[in-house]
Amino acid sequence: MALIKQQVLIFILLATVFSCDSVEEKQLRNFDQNDIKIRDNISQWDSLMDSMIKHNIKYGENDSL
Repeated sequence: MALIKQQVLIFILLATVFSCDSVEEKQLRNFDQNDIKIRDNISQWDSLMDSMIKHNIKYGENDSL
């Protein structure tokens, strides 16, 4: 009976260790998420700059402001 309990505990321990994400996996996942956020921000910035350029071409720059 003690042998079965020991084997069950070892199995649970191994399952826990192998199911946990390693630090490197978490860092890579965070890096990927940050990379996506940065690309989205760059895309939004590019869209804003394009809109400003089109506005300035269409209406001219208003230096009096």
